[in-house]
Order: sequence, then C-alpha cells, then structure tokens
Amino acid sequence: MDRLRRYILAIFPLLLLLTLTTGCWGIKEIEDQTVLVGLGMDVAEPSKEEKELAMNGNAYPKKDRVTLTFQIIPFQKRPTSGKADKSSSDLYSNIQETGDSLFQMIRQMATRRSKPMMGHHVKVIVISEELAQRIEIDKLLKFVLRDNAIRPSCLVLMSKSKASEVLVSNNSGEIPSLELTGLTENGGKANNVLPPKNLTKLNGIINSGTSFTLQNLSSSKDEVAIAGSSIIQGKNRKWIGSLSVRETQALSWIHGSIHGGVLKTYDKDGNVLIYEVISAKSSTKSQVNGDNISFHVKIETKGRLMENWDMEESAGNEEFISEAEEAFKQELNTMMKDVIHKMRDVYQVDVGRFGDHLRMQHPKVWRKVEQDWDRVFSKSEVTYDVDLIIEDTGSSVK
Repeated sequence: MDRLRRYILAIFPLLLLLTLTTGCWGIKEIEDQTVLVGLGMDVAEPSKEEKELAMNGNAYPKKDRVTLTFQIIPFQKRPTSGKADKSSSDLYSNIQETGDSLFQMIRQMATRRSKPMMGHHVKVIVISEELAQRIEIDKLLKFVLRDNAIRPSCLVLMSKSKASEVLVSNNSGEIPSLELTGLTENGGKANNVLPPKNLTKLNGIINSGTSFTLQNLSSSKDEVAIAGSSIIQGKNRKWIGSLSVRETQALSWIHGSIHGGVLKTYDKDGNVLIYEVISAKSSTKSQVNGDNISFHVKIETKGRLMENWDMEESAGNEEFISEAEEAFKQELNTMMKDVIHKMRDVYQVDVGRFGDHLRMQHPKVWRKVEQDWDRVFSKSEVTYDVDLIIEDTGSSVK
C-alpha cells in the first residue's frame, strides 16, 4: 500500500503538469491567412471595384476621406512544374478600400476576402504628401499605433505621387514593400538617405511637438526611388513642404548621420571631382546672449578622392589635392547655406535638431522657448565651418 501511495505521489505532479501545459490552441495556419506587408494612404478616390461593389449592395455609412491600399501576399504552394521564375504580379496583390476609419476599412476587407489579413508582417506605411497636407499625420497613424497586430518596427515613408503608385513594381521577383525597406537601409552608400523612422520613433517625435522630416519617395512606370524628404510641422502635424535630394544630404551632414556616400563638385575648369566619405562627424554648439540665440555647426570629415576628370593633374600632386579639398569645402558650405535658408526663412521650422542642442546645453533657456521654438529658431543665427581632409587618392593613372 505504501509502495502504491509513493507511486501515485510521484505520478500526480506529472499529470498535473500535463493539464497545465497547453498546446497552440489558438494556432492559425498560414494557408488560412492573407499576409499584409504594406499600407498606402492617399486622398480618397474609390476604385472601380469599390464603386461596382457599392452599387450592388456592399455600401456602408462613411465619408470618403482616405483610400487605403493593402499590399498582400496570398499564400501559394510551391509550383510543381519546375518553373521558379515569377513576375511581381504573381507575388503580391494590391487591394483598395475608401472611407474615414482605418480600422473599419481593414475590417471591411473581411467582406471581400475569405481569408483574414494578418498584420504582423507589415513592413512599410506610405503616406502621400497630398493626404498629409490635408489630414494630421497623428490622426492617420493613430490606429496603427494602437493596433498590437502591426509591429512598432514598421517604417513610415512619404510619397510625392500617390502611395498606391509607389506600392507597384514591374521588377520580376520583387515585392514593393520589401524593396522599400531595402532602399531605406542604403544610407552608407547614398548620404541623402535619411535614417529610417519606425512607428515607435515617430510616435515619440509627434508627441514632443517638434517639426521633423520623413524620407520621400518618387515613382516612375517601372521603378521607385528615394527623392529627398518631406517636412512635417510640429504644431499642426501636417506636411508643409519638401527638401530636395541635395538639401536632404546637407541635413544629414548637420544631423551627423553621414556614414558614407559621395560628395560631388567641380574644379576651376569645370571638371568633375568626386569625394568618397570615409568618416564624418558633426557637432553643434548653442550660444545665448540675452534674448539672442545662435548656433555653430562644426563638420569634420576624412575621405578619398575617387574621381577627377582633369587628365593634366595627378591625384598625387599636393597642390591639386589642396585645391580639391577647398572645392569640396565650398560645396559643403553652399549646401549648408541652402538647407538652413530653407529651414529658417522659407518654412520657418527646425528640422536640424538645433532645439535638442539648446535643450541639453541651456535647459533653462529651452524651457522658456520650447512652446514656440520654430518661430524662435527662425530668428536665430546659424553659422558653420567644414574641416575636410583627403587622406587617400588611390593609385595614380599616370
């Protein structure tokens, strides 16, 4: 009897553990899901399919304010024919829904697709400039910031053209949303690519009330490319203008986010000069004199001379190198002048993070001006200087 009791006492914890250890009761097979990888937001323009469905009874109470483009990857089994190549149209589908509630529009898709959409794999949200000019960006993103199905690592981008046009690719084997995430990671090669902003980072910036930039995109029939940046004003949280590719590059120098890329200028005879960035750093010092606030930006960079089209000059000529360094400095100074003019005089917003430097270096002054910082910044003085060294010229062609 004692032996049986000991046996039961030994087995009972194991049986209890089995009852507490559950399997994947809520499992959802991938074959039963529609994977959502991208969202596009445009000014309302119902598609032909939406109009026809509404005419035939699919209409519901709403105001047409936003058109959402859902980029989905329908689950497909591997082809057995042995053909591996697929066109882009075989890899994804774009479906549109128009309304005034993003959450309602997503749920409305359940009336149009038998397999529910899974939002855990959304990579990018693209917002058109036209829509961001009409509706505050925090309103457009409020739902996705609250929805735990869409991960906070999702990137947010802007588009000069319609967002629906950006989410199209004619490149074989490419899914547009995944291609866009790849473009944003090329800052080490092209220094006009801004560090990507995901939902987490963007939520903090919006709540701080500061003005900021978002990476802009442009599209053609066959391609999508990085195209400067969009400016979102902190107070009204709407799009107010754009910076060109060159101005965005200058902004990256001010931010200190340059990790590579090229700088192009011309020598005194008009020949091309190309400088490849090896290292770069930026420091900004704020100064307060009574009610006057000023900033000084110091840029230090080292790199190599990668191209010079003057065949009479040798890359090893010290005088030529000195002249090339001065030409690159002049180019950087001109770029800095142009982007600071755009920020301070044209749009009157601080997207160069000068306010952050004032907050850290003069916290008492910052507390007095932070509520009206964009206006205060537009009256401040910004100076800058560049220390550029060509430390490598490669092998000579002579």
